[in-house]
Amino acid sequence: MKASYATVKSEAEYQKRKTLDSCLGKPPPAAKRARADENARERTTALIEELLERETLQLGSQPPPAQQNAGPTDFSGLFPKAAGGAALGLPPQPQRAARTFEDLASQRQSRQVLADLPASYLPEPVARLHAADATNLSAAAAATASRDRSLPASASAPLDWSLKTTVRFASPSAFSIADEAAFLGGAAVVQAHRAFTSGEGVHSLSMQQRYLAALHSWQFPADPRAGPAGGGAKPRGVPPEAAARRCDWQTAFASLYGTLRSGACDAFYYLSPEGTKKPFAVFFGAAGVSGRPRLHALLTRSTSGLRALMTGGLALGFEAPLLPSEAERRAAELDQSAVPLDGSQSLLVFEGAVRVHGLFDFLLNESFRSHGDECDVPLLLAPVQFAQASLQAVQPKVLGVSDARDPSRALHRLELRGSALPPWVLDRLTSVLAMTQAGNFSMACDTQQLTLALNWCPSSSSAAAGDDPAGCSRREGRRQALSSFGAGPPEAQQLTEYEARQRGCWDAEEAARWRAVVPGLNCNVVRELCCEASMFSAKLSAKSAERIVL
Repeated sequence: MKASYATVKSEAEYQKRKTLDSCLGKPPPAAKRARADENARERTTALIEELLERETLQLGSQPPPAQQNAGPTDFSGLFPKAAGGAALGLPPQPQRAARTFEDLASQRQSRQVLADLPASYLPEPVARLHAADATNLSAAAAATASRDRSLPASASAPLDWSLKTTVRFASPSAFSIADEAAFLGGAAVVQAHRAFTSGEGVHSLSMQQRYLAALHSWQFPADPRAGPAGGGAKPRGVPPEAAARRCDWQTAFASLYGTLRSGACDAFYYLSPEGTKKPFAVFFGAAGVSGRPRLHALLTRSTSGLRALMTGGLALGFEAPLLPSEAERRAAELDQSAVPLDGSQSLLVFEGAVRVHGLFDFLLNESFRSHGDECDVPLLLAPVQFAQASLQAVQPKVLGVSDARDPSRALHRLELRGSALPPWVLDRLTSVLAMTQAGNFSMACDTQQLTLALNWCPSSSSAAAGDDPAGCSRREGRRQALSSFGAGPPEAQQLTEYEARQRGCWDAEEAARWRAVVPGLNCNVVRELCCEASMFSAKLSAKSAERIVL
C-alpha cells in the first residue's frame, strides 16, 4: 500500500517510507547495467562452448557406422570422388569442431551438388519460340528464340503503323536543325504552316521549314480530358457541355470518314478516351495502303462481348486472324504463361466498303455507350484537315550530349514525347534528319500498347472480304457501285505528285512508302532504327501481336 498520512502516523516515518519507495523504483545506473549484461553474455558463451565441446567429444568417441551395400537408392555414384586422403596415403584430417553458433551459420558446404552432377542428370533449358507469322503454327515451331529480330537494310525507313509514346534520336553530330528551326522568322514559319495545311508540298521549303512541317498533325479534340475520378457520384444525365462536345465529335468523325472514302485521306486513327474500362484502337486505311487492295479497318483489343454484339445484334462481318483456335485454347488452359497479357491477339479485320461502313456506323452511334457517359470523346488523328479538327505540333526537346568517356563516341540526343505520336510525323522527321545528319543517326521508340497489332498484313486478300456475315451474296451492280470506295490502285501502281498531295502525303515517294509492304514486319513493331550511310536497318520489339498460344 502506498504510504500516506492515513497509514503512517508520524512525519519522519512517512519521509523514510517515501525515500525507500523512490530508491526501489529507480533503475540501476548505466555502469551497473553494462556490467550485468556483460556478465550474462559471458555466462551464456561459456555454457554454449561447454555444450558444443561435450557434443563434439561424444561424436568423436562413437565408432564409425557399418558399410552399407549400395542399392537402387544409393546416390553416391552421382558425385565424383576426389583423389585424396586414403588414396594418397595421407593421415585422416582431424574433425573440425564448431565452437559457436556463428561458426555453424558461416560454414559452407564443401561440395556444390548441382555443379558436381553430370550433365545428363540436368534438364535441358527450354527455348522460347517466336513465330515469324502469327497465322502459321508451323513457322512458330521452327522459329528461333532470338528476341531482337531485324529487318533487311533498305534505302528508306520502314513505315510502322503503330503509334509511339516516346521517340529518342541519337547522332554523333549535333541536331542543329532543331535550333535553327526555333529561330526562324515569322514569315518562314507561316509559310511552313501553309504548306502543310494546304497540301502544296514541301519541295519549295528549306530544311528548317520541312522540319517544322514534319512535326504537325490534325486531331480532335484539341484538349483531350482525363478520365473520370473514381468514387464520385455518377451524374444522372449528360451535361450540356458534354452533349455539345459529343455532337462536335460526331461531325468530325463523319467528316474524316468522308475524306477517307472520297480519296482525300489515306489513313486515320480512332483511340478510346482515357479512363475507359475496355479501351481499343481502330486504324482506318484506304485502298492500297500497306498493300491491301481494298478499304479496310483494324480494331485492336476486342472483347468477347464486343465480338458477340457485332456478329449477333449488329450483323457486322469481320475476321479475327490472330485469335487461337479451339485446340489452342484448350492447350492454353494447361499453360497460362503462353497467353499474352496485352490482348493483342484479339485483332479484328474489316475489309471491304460494306464491312468498314458498318464499323463506322457502330462507332458513330455506340461509342459513348460502350466507353461510358463519364468518359471524354474518342481521339481522332489524321494527316489531313477535317471538320472541327485542330492543328497540333509535337514539341521536340534537345537533351544535349550523352555521357561518354570517349569524346569521339559521345552522342547528341533529341527526344519526342506524346500520348500518341502518329507514324507520318516520325516518317517525315526521319526523312529530314537523314539529310541534315549526314545519313548517320539512330532512333529508339516506345509503342502505344493499344496499337501493337496494327502492322498485321494478310498473306493474300480474301475475295469474299466484302460480303456480309450472314453469307448473303450482294448483287454485282451493288458491288460495282461501291467499288470506287472499296477498291483502289494496287500496290505496284505509283501515284503522281498531285495524287499523292491530294491524299495527304508530301510527295510520291512518301505515298510509295505508305503503300509498300515491309518484308518481315508482319505483326511486329519497330523498336530501334539505325541509319548508316543513308541505309536504314530496324530491330523489332519482343512485344508484338505474333505471340500466339502454342
